[in-house]
Amino acid sequence: MAIPMYSRSTPNAEQSDATEWLLSAGNGSFAMGTISGVASRRYHGLLIASTRPPVNRVMALNALAETVIITEENRSRRVELWRARFRPGDVHPRDAAPIEQFEKDATCRWVYDLGNNMRIRKHVALARGTNLVAVSYRLDAPATPGVSVQIELRPLVTMRDFHSLSLKETAREQLRIDDREGVVSVQAALATLFMRTKGMIATREEQWWFNFQLNQERDRGYDFLEDALCPCVFQGPLASGQTLTFWASTDVAQMVNQPDPEAIRRDETSRLESIVTRSRENLPAGAAPFLAKAVEALAVAGDDFVVRRVVSRGLPGAVPVTRATIIAGYPWFADWGRDSMISLPGLLLLTGRFDEAREVLRTFATARRNGLVPNLFDDYSGDAHYNTADASLWFIHAACEYLRLSGDRATFFGELLPAARDIIEHALRGTDFGIRVDPADGLLVAGNEQTQLTWMDAKRDGVVFTPRHGKPVEINALWHHALRSLVEACAAPAASGVSSIPGASTVAGIARSVTGALIGAVRQSASGVASAPAAPTADDAVFVATLAAMAQRAGTALRTQFWNASAGCLFDVLSPTHDGWRPHPEIRPNQLFAVSLRHSALTIEQQQGVVEVCRRELLTRHGVRTLWRPDGRYRGRFRGRMFDRDAAYHNGTAWPWLIGPMVEAILRAGEFSAAACEDAVHALRPMLESLDAQCLGQIAEVFDGDDDPPMVQQPGGCPAQAWSVAEALRGAILIAQARSGKTI
Repeated sequence: MAIPMYSRSTPNAEQSDATEWLLSAGNGSFAMGTISGVASRRYHGLLIASTRPPVNRVMALNALAETVIITEENRSRRVELWRARFRPGDVHPRDAAPIEQFEKDATCRWVYDLGNNMRIRKHVALARGTNLVAVSYRLDAPATPGVSVQIELRPLVTMRDFHSLSLKETAREQLRIDDREGVVSVQAALATLFMRTKGMIATREEQWWFNFQLNQERDRGYDFLEDALCPCVFQGPLASGQTLTFWASTDVAQMVNQPDPEAIRRDETSRLESIVTRSRENLPAGAAPFLAKAVEALAVAGDDFVVRRVVSRGLPGAVPVTRATIIAGYPWFADWGRDSMISLPGLLLLTGRFDEAREVLRTFATARRNGLVPNLFDDYSGDAHYNTADASLWFIHAACEYLRLSGDRATFFGELLPAARDIIEHALRGTDFGIRVDPADGLLVAGNEQTQLTWMDAKRDGVVFTPRHGKPVEINALWHHALRSLVEACAAPAASGVSSIPGASTVAGIARSVTGALIGAVRQSASGVASAPAAPTADDAVFVATLAAMAQRAGTALRTQFWNASAGCLFDVLSPTHDGWRPHPEIRPNQLFAVSLRHSALTIEQQQGVVEVCRRELLTRHGVRTLWRPDGRYRGRFRGRMFDRDAAYHNGTAWPWLIGPMVEAILRAGEFSAAACEDAVHALRPMLESLDAQCLGQIAEVFDGDDDPPMVQQPGGCPAQAWSVAEALRGAILIAQARSGKTI
């Protein structure tokens, strides 16, 4: 089974400058650029190496300046393959060889037209699990007497933190060049880059190249000029049919094997094909071809985000201990708790990658503090940050989905359920950032005027752009769903060692108890966390009954207090006042989770009202708007400097990841009818077009909220985002299963 391939034939300058490609190595390292080779981001380079997987990333090799020298009858002509933009915006060289063909699957390949029926084939590949890039060049040309071809490669190096930029004035004293035994190295404080070739000779030739202009950085209001060091030139003759290869790595030991790009491509293709095969097992027989192709493409795209995190380096010389984790987005995000938990069902569970799903859940479960799962891990230190109210609830959701889809009871009851109990207990007694259960109604309260604890967390220069402290609707939909999911998991007869679960009268009695009693019940049932059994015991009956009572109270409050009868949908948040709670009537997509999650507290009529309003006011071709257009805060274009972009981030900008809950809400509110399935297809299908757009094979973080023709809904943020891919994949599988009559 072939994996998807994306291609461009004779792309024009605008298309090749704007279209990006991404390769990942599975350890946080990546390569990224444009088809033309003109860098427009500080993150565009042939090797961005992770020195502490998946973080501490270094821009090791920015580019290779490639020149082909063709000699005919004692006359030589130089043909440049590379391109770059220099201040004040000119692209050099203007007469570079035209790109005849570009292809991307597990690797990237270019065909350059040299004229006179001569072509150069360039191949870029990242070796899996390493910080090594391999670049090869093959000449296709007729055997013509008196014609010789030589290639020159000039590496452009900055060796900087991948978030920063490099200037000669500050960098020249920090870089040292060494050349010995056929290996050229550039040493810096962050790492050392080692380079070598096969069939070429290295000549030390230190140069500084100035004023590379990065237009996307300029447009975002950041510094956008950079200088790069050229430490040497590699030169070698190239005969027709011959291949020359260049390797670069931050680990000299990785240079020994010198993997060929074609070999890397074969290995990676085989690995990705196995992921596609497992993903298709979730598709019922006779699934629509477009859904099957979408699942294949999205399963491959999702693999870029599944990486290894070093959890222990051990003794010097020992192999580090790693666990799977999920990168939130390329090029600038690391692994975030909320993003990982939302992405996990699509990227790992529905692709049959249960071992990696288990590792991700363990990583975040063991890193929790005061009942909170980390919001993110620091890019540099790797330390956890905890400023989120929903990551812990998404963790419970992912853990219960893991049990439901994998059937792994030992992990769930032995490791994940104790973590879930800890989360519940801390919510009941109150924990960091004002996160607590309101004893009056059982709803979850979070934050204050200065905090941003939901996924709508944009804040810059002290300005909170989307204040949602109090009782956000999706937090409480997740809270209710978490309680019900845990009851379902613990009460399942096949998994239970309990002779019977308390009946309705017992549950009702607990529901009438005070919060202190609930805390005591949960705390008592969770007291044996360290030696938790692989299945519930009779002692868990109190825990299950307590959760059921809590879910009943929270569900009733959610169904009544959040219902906006005049609009026929849900309020977005209930904010505290001196004498109660004030509902916010703006139309936002957060209410979708009260319908899309498996355990909804709403009546079917309420669910249908929410879906109708969100579909009418918020659904776009490439995602779901974060605010309806009549609101005075609405911003339909994600443009300008970062302050302007952050102001629009959750105030109109459309998010592709919300297509997952939109699709599921349509299906559930429509009771999985044929009409609901077609409505869900209509919502999802346009999203899939972006796989062959800005970043080939990927879906961007956000799109403009405005999508009225003839306006073009432009992508923004990260060009490759984990939950955008994961939720589109999950949506495609949900539709296919619903069409076949399978209960989801």
